[in-house]
Amino acid sequence: MPTGSILHGYRPKMTALRMAWKGFAQRDDEQMTAFRQFVAEQGDSLFWQAAFDALHAQQVKEDEMRWGWPAWPEMYQNVDSPEVRQFCEEHRDDVDFYLWLQWLAYSQFAACWEISPGL
Repeated sequence: MPTGSILHGYRPKMTALRMAWKGFAQRDDEQMTAFRQFVAEQGDSLFWQAAFDALHAQQVKEDEMRWGWPAWPEMYQNVDSPEVRQFCEEHRDDVDFYLWLQWLAYSQFAACWEISPGL
């Protein structure tokens, strides 16, 4: 991969984030409570975004040409399919990881927004 590539550093970053998630997932503190509350408040739309992200990561890992749902096996192209539901159950930690990434992004944006009026 060329050093100027947009994906340069993506794999190490995702590896580090996975390691951080493993530590975070073991916590039982106010940060975990805030994460759980965020997930509950955002509901199904957030869950299905995370499910898509987890499924996308798995599909690209299996075949780099599976860039998006139109290129996935047909059984994964419908969110209501039994195979998608089964994937979510079998890969719950992956789905939770992507939920956590959404929470991190939301939290960081909210923190920036909070301090921005004073800049």
